[in-house]
Formats: sequence, structure tokens, C-alpha cells
Amino acid sequence: KPSWHWNLTVVDNGCTDDTRRIASEFVSQRLDQKVSVMTVPQRGRGQALRTAWLGSDADVQCYCDADLSSDLESLVQAVELVAAGHCDVAVASRVAPGSAVMGRTLLRDITSYGYI
Repeated sequence: KPSWHWNLTVVDNGCTDDTRRIASEFVSQRLDQKVSVMTVPQRGRGQALRTAWLGSDADVQCYCDADLSSDLESLVQAVELVAAGHCDVAVASRVAPGSAVMGRTLLRDITSYGYI
């Protein structure tokens, strides 16, 4: 269990699925106010991150896709490294040695490498 305080912000910037509805329902069930939903009218990951991070007073800020394509244990390890001062930035990568990507088509792999 992490020893730090946390807050989760779900940023909807034009999602066409049920992300906003599901996140909003989750927020309505939380009494501790640790979870919030923001709407950003501009599409794009960069704008979503900029809006969320500039609106936060957290010492350490993280990002992960809502589809949880990365193991959240890796996120905990990254936060602990940054919070302890071992590094300023921690980056996870699906193409790092020892990583495994499963269930993707060749086309999806090619487009992912184009994004790097």
C-alpha cells in the first residue's frame, strides 16, 4: 500500500465511449473527494495533461491511459522513485527490455512505434 496521499483526475477531452459517464458515477460514490472528472473541449493528450497538471498542486503527477494498458504496480514504483528524489522523471515504455505487449495487431504495433 502506498504511503503517499493521492488524487485521481479523469480528463475527458472528447471521448466517444462511456469514460465520462463511468468516471462521473464513480466520483458520485466517493465521499473522500480524491477522485474528480474534468472536461477539456480541445482534443489531444497534451491538452488534457496540461489542463489537469496545471490545475493540480501535487508534488508528483502521473499519467496512464484509461484502458489500463500498463500495470498499475509500475505506476506505484515510478511514483515512489520520483517522490524519494531518486529521479525527476520516470517513464514507462512498452518497448523497454523485459516488456510484453499482448493481443495487438501488426498494424497497431507499427502505429505505436510511429508515436514514439
